[in-house]
Amino acid sequence: MSAKKLKLEEEKNCVSGFIQHVFSVKTSRMNTLYFNATIQYQRDTFRKVACFDSSKHSTLMEASNARTPLKLTDVQIVPSKFDSSKSEVLVNHKTKIEVCRQLSFAYQQSTNDDGMGDKKKTVKEVENTPEYNKVAVEVKILSCGPITAQIVREAPIQKQELLVGDSTGSMKLTVWDSLVSKFEKDKSYVIKNLTTRFFQNAKALTTTKNTLYEPAEDIINCVEPSEQTDVIEKEGKITQVCLIMNFTCETCKGKVPLSEDDSKFIRCPSCKMKMAKESLQKNIHGTLCFSFNQEKVRLSIFSSTLYTLAIANQLNTNDTEGMEDFLLSHSFKITFSTEAKIIQNIVHVTNVAGLI
Repeated sequence: MSAKKLKLEEEKNCVSGFIQHVFSVKTSRMNTLYFNATIQYQRDTFRKVACFDSSKHSTLMEASNARTPLKLTDVQIVPSKFDSSKSEVLVNHKTKIEVCRQLSFAYQQSTNDDGMGDKKKTVKEVENTPEYNKVAVEVKILSCGPITAQIVREAPIQKQELLVGDSTGSMKLTVWDSLVSKFEKDKSYVIKNLTTRFFQNAKALTTTKNTLYEPAEDIINCVEPSEQTDVIEKEGKITQVCLIMNFTCETCKGKVPLSEDDSKFIRCPSCKMKMAKESLQKNIHGTLCFSFNQEKVRLSIFSSTLYTLAIANQLNTNDTEGMEDFLLSHSFKITFSTEAKIIQNIVHVTNVAGLI
């Protein structure tokens, strides 16, 4: 055997273990398709995997979901570009993948993505993450909603609803304040320090004061969301309405009934924490009957939609009676879901026509 062939044989390596955190296929700056993953190759030791053969994505994804141990033959072990004290596994079209019949250790979930310091998760993993957990994701922006406003501590702040996705699914991301309008449709980003929430019977993400983002390479195998075909827009009159205002604790999110005295402070009945009344989070929601084209429908409306309406029409959000009078006195264009019966947008028709 020649020295050259002997050297090639010596460079061949194999690694066995459990594949985890299989991310979406992306395009590198050199226009090469690749995706990242993590492999548990010892009882509590993990390595980052970079695979430059996109045809192996489904195989590694299935093994990850089923927790099937694999043996990867003809891989390269190279220093990690994120931490030179660690190594990572490079997989290409020559790498052979087969089921590993026996391992000396059991499956253990990786708590972060190969020690990169970010709890990066796929959309599917986020869906299985409890509420109020901080996560990082690498996603593509599928759509950008209109900029609206919400009152927080007596001041309006901007918000925007985005739809984001990767190869495992899609979900809503609510962007607040300075991050509004920072994300472009069809662009991919790594977004860190997001919080998981549960909104309208679905898991969602929201930005925080510590949220950071950076552009990422294009995700090409993103799951396209199903079109929402039950959303319609109608013009008509509101015949009945009931708006309810409540206040919630910033710490535990429990409801806090306001006392009628002049005290500046109040104690949360749920977590027993005492706080300034001005720190309470105000929420308004309600139900209304909407009449259009000789049809009537009962709809629900929530804070963000009401605050946007109030700001556009200079309404006092502390005066629910006045807001109800306004809703009963004018015509509106309302966008709503015929299935969920939830108002997504409401516009005073005279504002649409430019009249005052």
